[in-house]
Amino acid sequence: MRTALMFQTMVTASRGSITYPFAADPMPIGDEESSNENAAITNPRPLQMVNRAFVVQAGTQDAVSLHNAGAWKVAPAVQAKRRENAESPARDEIAKSILAHHGWASDSWAYAQNQKMRLIPEDQDVTTRRINGIDPSWSMIICNEDLHAMDVSRLAGSSARSTSRCTRRCSVRRSPRTG
Repeated sequence: MRTALMFQTMVTASRGSITYPFAADPMPIGDEESSNENAAITNPRPLQMVNRAFVVQAGTQDAVSLHNAGAWKVAPAVQAKRRENAESPARDEIAKSILAHHGWASDSWAYAQNQKMRLIPEDQDVTTRRINGIDPSWSMIICNEDLHAMDVSRLAGSSARSTSRCTRRCSVRRSPRTG
């Protein structure tokens, strides 16, 4: 239990900065593109506002890759250059769908369809990015259950069944960044 608490990583959303984490299928093992920001994101799915994540061995069942979708502010110099070239802000389809799940409309058309959504400022880029401190190539398990109420054998990976989003192989290992 104490080890699980030490090695957990909390991944949270921020309504104020319009940043929301999401899960996707794990990056292919040994893929040089996997740490690249432009690597293909497959099967994206939104997460709740606060999540507990653990780094696990590559290939672990139910492991995911974690990313952020958000509306990022654009520097004034970039905005000026875009105005000169008549370019519009970047609008990534995956990020738009994750933000829409959390109640954000990426353009006035989406807002007109559902006025309960909040409109993202038009001068912000809507894209996906890596989460600070988490490499998208790492295999992660999201385990939002109460660790104190959970059977310890589930954390050790010896349980034969899974009752929720926390996988039966929630075996924790050291993060590659800490050795």
